[in-house]
Amino acid sequence: MAVNTNLTGSLITTILDSLQTNATYVAVGLGTVDPSSTDTVMETETLRKARQEYSRDDGAGEITISGFFNSLEANGVTLNRVATFNAASSGDMYNHTPITDVEKDNQKELWVDITFQVEIL
Repeated sequence: MAVNTNLTGSLITTILDSLQTNATYVAVGLGTVDPSSTDTVMETETLRKARQEYSRDDGAGEITISGFFNSLEANGVTLNRVATFNAASSGDMYNHTPITDVEKDNQKELWVDITFQVEIL
């Protein structure tokens, strides 16, 4: 069965709209267990902040959610996970992703870009 391209475009737009509206917080933390699609929390969340910005490309089916952590935030740990949520605490998790270790201290600022790509197969 073939899916009509108008329907596909509509579904992608709906998903991007939902992410734009709901994935409004970015969290950083650490963990040793591989993230899973069933995760609802981070293993160890260090700090969660309102997203700094987002960019969206409907034609590519992508949205990037960005967070910024300044030199005074999330220090003293080696960060290796990022996630997006819809609330300042608790809430729904939209992703949970490992990153390359960042030994965060007061000499470093951290900019996190999380790109969601929506594709209908």
